[in-house]
Amino acid sequence: MGSKKSLEDDSLLADVPREIELKLAIDPEAIETLPRHPLLTRARRAPEQGGSLYAVYFDTEAQDLRRAGLSLRRRRQGNGWVQTIKADSGARGAVMERDEWEAAVEGEALDWRAVQGTALGLLLETKDVKDRIRPAFTVTTDRQAYLLDRNRTRIELVLDRAEIAAGGRSQRFGEIELEVKRGKANAVFGVALDLMEAAPVRLSRSTKSGRGYALLDGLAPKPVKADRVALDPGCPSAQAFQAIARS
Repeated sequence: MGSKKSLEDDSLLADVPREIELKLAIDPEAIETLPRHPLLTRARRAPEQGGSLYAVYFDTEAQDLRRAGLSLRRRRQGNGWVQTIKADSGARGAVMERDEWEAAVEGEALDWRAVQGTALGLLLETKDVKDRIRPAFTVTTDRQAYLLDRNRTRIELVLDRAEIAAGGRSQRFGEIELEVKRGKANAVFGVALDLMEAAPVRLSRSTKSGRGYALLDGLAPKPVKADRVALDPGCPSAQAFQAIARS
């Protein structure tokens, strides 16, 4: 008897690259002050990662990809296009960890060959959604990118001023992304604290795709309460505090 493929079967996705990232929200106009911060004046500029970016996000009308914890994006940077698939790892916390697949592609149409061997490829094998995938929303970004080293960790720091267009509506926002390229994930918190001394920034769990879907659905931001936390009686206090803080 054959076995059914599953998105939870890690053996089907060997050597998956993972994105480890901390996001900070900031007013778009306040971003202009940050390049003068000593942290960035000492950092190395990465112009090949910056500039004007234009991205198209795809999904079905029923949002099958979103409900499966996936995002599919094509982004134009300079004269080239990159197709990116991201999958929610299920980890909760300030630092986001997502599986990520990127491929340089040609033209504006989706390249289905670049989907093979990814979490989206598995979804297409288990659900009939391929013919229903279409553009969902767009994101236009003005990006400045830097590389900095701290505590044997290399971090890519990007300053984004972006605008999402979805369902006849648009929204502008500012965002700082701190992505670990090499080393330990906790190094990004020290960088975040340094930035908080220079500008009114705050931790954010909002992704660009999440913002796009909220705008597409016509949902306004609203306050939320923490989830109920289930703790083991023998849980160490430090671990318990982390679980409560994440909630």
